[in-house]
Amino acid sequence: SVDGQSFYSPSLFSYARPVISTISTPSSRKSIINIKGANYGPASTPAFVLIDNIPCAKVFVLNDTLITCEVNDGLGANLTVNVSIGDQVNLPSSVFSRLPPIITEIH
Repeated sequence: SVDGQSFYSPSLFSYARPVISTISTPSSRKSIINIKGANYGPASTPAFVLIDNIPCAKVFVLNDTLITCEVNDGLGANLTVNVSIGDQVNLPSSVFSRLPPIITEIH
């Protein structure tokens, strides 16, 4: 305050956008995948995951570097994966592939 006048300057604050480093490949038809990276926030932070623009079910932020989600049936290669935390989305999109099962033996 100078001569009875105050100056107010709002503080600007933002979070770093989420970063994906690796995505595990599911081993069964309806599986949990691990999305490892950074800037996911503390456990239970609300998150939204899209795989090729389809929402991932049961998304859980376990810690600042790990998200799990349940992927449904489906096949595809080089599917885009986007993680949203608040209004921040990872850039660029990471890719994920889900290949068909391989039969190794029949009895």
